[in-house]
Amino acid sequence: MKPKMKFAGGPSSVNLKLALAFVAALIVGATLWYTNILVEELQLKEREVVQLYARGLEYVANSDAADADVTFLFENIVKPIDFPVALTDAEDRVDVDNKANIRNITIDSTLPKEKRQEILDRKIAEMDASNEPITVAYTTETDTIPLTRIHYGDSKLITQLKYYPYAQFAVAAAFIVIGYVAFSTIKRSEQSNIWVGMAKETAHQFGTPLSSLMGWTELLKINHRDPDKALDAAEEIENDID
Repeated sequence: MKPKMKFAGGPSSVNLKLALAFVAALIVGATLWYTNILVEELQLKEREVVQLYARGLEYVANSDAADADVTFLFENIVKPIDFPVALTDAEDRVDVDNKANIRNITIDSTLPKEKRQEILDRKIAEMDASNEPITVAYTTETDTIPLTRIHYGDSKLITQLKYYPYAQFAVAAAFIVIGYVAFSTIKRSEQSNIWVGMAKETAHQFGTPLSSLMGWTELLKINHRDPDKALDAAEEIENDID
């Protein structure tokens, strides 16, 4: 029995695909893990800045001097802040028109105040979902009175780091899909060309003995009354059949 031809990939092909898929998953996992570490470190540093800001406000609030110098606080801590910050009262209320308590939060000034206030409150809620607000309190000998709560969000750098791996994976996935489709199209085209070539070669191989058989058949018809010539033609036909 002749062996059957196999065009599908064997176990080695399947193992190779599984190995490539495992390596790809490993790369994806390592990238996400490392990116998350960077994001957490940056978030920690930003929280330290906000805590320093809160401690500065507490110092001013608890200072006995009426003319306490806050220049250092605003020049070296507040101004360099590049992430959204909102200062509210102890009940998380802030006036949207009070620009001194809002930093790096853009709201369309052409909107009605009610709408702008709604947008600001929503942004504060979103910031609180990502970062716990920090309370600034006035401390006395017997009590601690909350004065202000500092709400803050992630900087643009942290936001970009959060979404960058997914954008990178999306581009890589699109590239892989396009490459796979192109490779499959080329492979199918090559297989079609192979089948066409095999069909032509097979037709040629069949055509050679068939043409000879047609010739011997004509000789048999001509020499059917001559046994010797008919026998010679029959032997040649047998050779062509073999």
